Amino acid sequence: MAVAHDICESLSRHGIEHILIVNGHAGNGPLREHMSEFSEKLGINVQFCSYWEAYTKEFVEQVLDSGDCPAHAAEFETAFALAAFPQNVHWEGVDYEGANLVIEREGYRERDPEYYYAARDHATPEKGRVMADVGIKWVQEKMKNMMEG
Repeated sequence: MAVAHDICESLSRHGIEHILIVNGHAGNGPLREHMSEFSEKLGINVQFCSYWEAYTKEFVEQVLDSGDCPAHAAEFETAFALAAFPQNVHWEGVDYEGANLVIEREGYRERDPEYYYAARDHATPEKGRVMADVGIKWVQEKMKNMMEG
């Protein structure tokens, strides 16, 4: 919280009046609760969103075979990566069954095999580009609305 606040404070000292923090990791979600406090203390408009809020359930089901979004390292994130930075996605040498993974969180443990196979079997750069384009346009619109008041 302190790092995010300090960044916002620095930007405000440089004349920035509208800050949209776009979350890319679910673990950052608690930041959302502090936006009113940031705005009040800094005297500027600070808002928070997670980019995957751009996608309706119907849209996700239309684009992704798995219908899961977001889902860690599943079809959505892998498709996004294939579109944005394909050089970082490698399947060669991956032995999921032989990896002997230990996943502590029960919900993740149960769904992990499903996510893996959805990513491997269904993620494409084309799907990732569609998802990225919609997400980018949504964030762009959110920023425009902030600046227009």
